[in-house]
Amino acid sequence: MTDREYAALIYRRVFNVKDDGGDAYTPGILKVLETLRLREQTVLENRLRRGMTMKQAGEKFSLSESSARYIFKKALRKLRHPSVIRDMSMAKIAADRNMYKEELEAVSKRYLFKINSQ
Repeated sequence: MTDREYAALIYRRVFNVKDDGGDAYTPGILKVLETLRLREQTVLENRLRRGMTMKQAGEKFSLSESSARYIFKKALRKLRHPSVIRDMSMAKIAADRNMYKEELEAVSKRYLFKINSQ
């Protein structure tokens, strides 16, 4: 499973939607996942990316099924926090800004080239 697909799964869980891929939030989700604790990251990844059961997801840390479920829910709760959602959307805004900035630079180079060549 690619990072984009994994981020889409997390997006659907965090925002409680069924069909939206959450492509706009992918960079932010991947960035915010790094802020979670190692246990939370591992349980989320094992459960969602690798499709393991809760019991299997917690085996790396010798966790019971209920402990793994608690950590999974806690991680999702952290990702649903308004400040974290803001960070996810800010990453999207920053990515868009950089894309527009690159496009603007390309257009201005073409425009300046036309002026200089006349």
